[in-house]
Amino acid sequence: MILTKKQIKSFNELGYLKFKYPDIKKLLKLKKEMAALVELSLKKNLNKYYRSICNSKNKTNILLNEGMIKLEKQNHRNLAQIYNQIRRSISYYNVVSDNKIIFLVNKLLLKKENSNLFINCNTIKMDIPGINKFMYGWHADKKSNIEDSNFVQLWMPAVDDVSNKIGGLHVLEKSFKYDIQTTWTREQRLRRKKQLASRAPLSIKLLSHKNKFKAKHLTCKFGEGILFNPGLMHKSGINKTKNKMRYALVCFYHDILNPKWKFQVI
Repeated sequence: MILTKKQIKSFNELGYLKFKYPDIKKLLKLKKEMAALVELSLKKNLNKYYRSICNSKNKTNILLNEGMIKLEKQNHRNLAQIYNQIRRSISYYNVVSDNKIIFLVNKLLLKKENSNLFINCNTIKMDIPGINKFMYGWHADKKSNIEDSNFVQLWMPAVDDVSNKIGGLHVLEKSFKYDIQTTWTREQRLRRKKQLASRAPLSIKLLSHKNKFKAKHLTCKFGEGILFNPGLMHKSGINKTKNKMRYALVCFYHDILNPKWKFQVI
């Protein structure tokens, strides 16, 4: 896998690039393992519903969409448990630690292609249809993650295509070149100082450079992904479907030998 001139130009000028994930089998295995967790939870918590779909031909997709939505509606804790387990699973780490992904990230970080990297914020975002409190408003993770770190972010569909209707990734192209202030900036700084996680609310508004950038809604097919600059302003897309989940795999890759960063666990 190589970076094309077009991809490098996009990353340097706009703040992001799109790429094809090198091993679709790893993604499919992750999808299968996540469906297995949903199946287990349904057996425990909604057994009557589970029995009604257990012999369905399209069982995996039913589990990951309708099944997960029903679990969340019964009790958000059901979704939270699956969320916390899958992001620490071997199948997840096999996806984000693929050698060709590491090669791409190191190239963007101007490091040797096989350099070791530190990862954090490794997760799969799971959004039911409609607006919810777990969605993110405009923010740049450079201001809330490890201070002075040199890192690259990954955003990628985890189980299916992410279309406009499902809600892709909204970005402000070229915004990584500026220090943009928002209604969340002060809280962001305080939370990083206290080593607390930061979830920028969807209601955030820009306080500076309001009309300077072109907002773009990025979507990906299953098997595609986006690598982007941590200074790029971005926010969650809204899941406008009625019966599908929005799954997005996220991971931050840091230069672990960067002498300037003020390491902390986030």
